[in-house]
Amino acid sequence: MLSKRPADRPVSAAAISEAFAVILACFGPLSPLQVPALAEGAACEAVQAALSKSGQAVCTRKKTRVRIAYSLVGAAAGIALTLAVVIPMFRRYVDSDRSHVRQNVGASDSNGNSLNDDPRSGERGYKNEPRIEPIAVLSGNAGPVWSIAFTPDSETLAMAIDDGTVKLWNIAEKRVRSTIKAHPGPVWGMSISHDGRLLATGGDDSKVRVFDLASMSEVNSFETGYAIRTLAFSQSSNDVLIGGRTGQVEVWNTDSATKRLAAAGHTGTVVGVAFSPDGRMLASVSGDKTAKLWDAQTGGEQLTLQGHSGGIYGVAFSPDGSKVVTSGWDKTVRLWDTASGSLQHTCEGHQGDVWAVAFSSSTPFASSVGEDRIVRVWHTEQKSEVASLAGHTASLYSVTFSRDGHYLASAGRDGTARVWDMQSVTK
Repeated sequence: MLSKRPADRPVSAAAISEAFAVILACFGPLSPLQVPALAEGAACEAVQAALSKSGQAVCTRKKTRVRIAYSLVGAAAGIALTLAVVIPMFRRYVDSDRSHVRQNVGASDSNGNSLNDDPRSGERGYKNEPRIEPIAVLSGNAGPVWSIAFTPDSETLAMAIDDGTVKLWNIAEKRVRSTIKAHPGPVWGMSISHDGRLLATGGDDSKVRVFDLASMSEVNSFETGYAIRTLAFSQSSNDVLIGGRTGQVEVWNTDSATKRLAAAGHTGTVVGVAFSPDGRMLASVSGDKTAKLWDAQTGGEQLTLQGHSGGIYGVAFSPDGSKVVTSGWDKTVRLWDTASGSLQHTCEGHQGDVWAVAFSSSTPFASSVGEDRIVRVWHTEQKSEVASLAGHTASLYSVTFSRDGHYLASAGRDGTARVWDMQSVTK
């Protein structure tokens, strides 16, 4: 926030609030995305105080007990943030990088004793099984990676990065073939059109920018009027579904740059959105603890999925649209029937928030990633975990399958994307 160069500073207060919220979530049972809404009230009080001399009123006067509550929240936040800095300093000496849980697979000490005492040693890849290695480790060298997407031919992986760029990697050659400067701050949302012709991005500057992947030139852009947290292309058109930081769920056409539909939305940040494969249904999930299904033509709410105990961050439809999978703060991945809204199965195994999920469009597998730095692969028909992939050194925010199902990619705060061969993962 105090960087001399304006370009190095956070783009918005919302981005700062979310960063602090993730830290605070480590110290108590609250969803990271619930914090910014609370902080907004305190900020409003500060604005009121700053404008008091001019007589302007920008906030409704709060009762004394509410002011006291804000003070207590502020004090608690200060203590938590202090602990967030101090505790890791001591923890470094007693807790090595959790992402390397498989680095000693098959190893033993000088006395012949096994070094594989991880409590999750029953998972695939632990004990005496060989560690599954990615076929490519792609480093953005520009901060956390918030979103990733394969081109339809599976040859290129796009990485949306914290520095405002999108890097397009040739996977086989492990090199960047193009870099797009998309936004002045983090590229929170990114999606590639079903035909592979267009790439759309969104960020806190409230703009959606659309690029032609053949020429790498910008072909359109439009202003939404709100900070964008996530977006996804339809599989049947050039419509893009957008989720906003203040609860918006809208569909815009990228050719005409016009808003086609606005759903009722959420009361918190919309962290994940998805079109059903046939384009008839929309899904959105939010830090307000709700997952909703909407009619893609009218914007009417069809179902609210009940079951998660905290914020919900990831959502994806099955290839036939009959199921939808969600994930969130409660460390679970949940499979739902889209016709009835009934819960079909709950997958457990993650040791922290689950930030993203993905369905393969051509195989019976799904994948999930989160705070525990492990990429978990699930068999959606057998409803069982088939693999857990280690290697990342920080929280994971995105996971995706290639169109043909041959590859799985994961990315997150360590600034890398890792590409895995699904044949090796599931054999």
